Amino acid sequence: MQMRGRHIPDVTDWTVRARYVAAFSRVTGTAENDAVDGRQAIAFAENAYGYMSVSIAAGAPSTMMAWVRNAADGCLVALSNEGGFGNRLYGLYNIDGELRVRDNISSYPVAGGAFSSNTWNHVALTYAGSGTHLGQVYIDGQRVAYGEIRTMPYGLNRFYANSWGASSGYAGGRAGYYSDIRLYSRELSADEVQQTYLARL
Repeated sequence: MQMRGRHIPDVTDWTVRARYVAAFSRVTGTAENDAVDGRQAIAFAENAYGYMSVSIAAGAPSTMMAWVRNAADGCLVALSNEGGFGNRLYGLYNIDGELRVRDNISSYPVAGGAFSSNTWNHVALTYAGSGTHLGQVYIDGQRVAYGEIRTMPYGLNRFYANSWGASSGYAGGRAGYYSDIRLYSRELSADEVQQTYLARL
């Protein structure tokens, strides 16, 4: 199904699946629908990225995930406030084959988070909300790290792929492929993350 909506309603539980360029509220740079290794995907050129308009209250739980196949370093998925950076986002990115988490204060390497370039990897970041501040990172359906994610002092209104939404216009995007990008307004369990991963093998 090709999604054409430009706004995702703020309800108790919803899922965003972006398999087509048209699913994004905006795409900057070159992004094309493609099929890679038998998988429907979005192909982003260097520095290209897309985002969806969403509405998540400060400190609310969430889960973001995607299948990614990137050739180089860069941001993978992130939630941000109006294109802000620094203390206005959190998400996952890859540096030198190492998966890292960025929150509103700093960034942290994911122990055991080996990330293979030019290979499909399923990545997920769950956030329990401001009650426990617990964030959990999954690669290919397996939890590889957990720890505190500092509460966002802002509501979050953009869900980025291939970008962390830097207001300077440099988005950290690298050439690569994305498939089955999802955002949930709740914390998924470990079983749910694994089931999502296994469903696309």
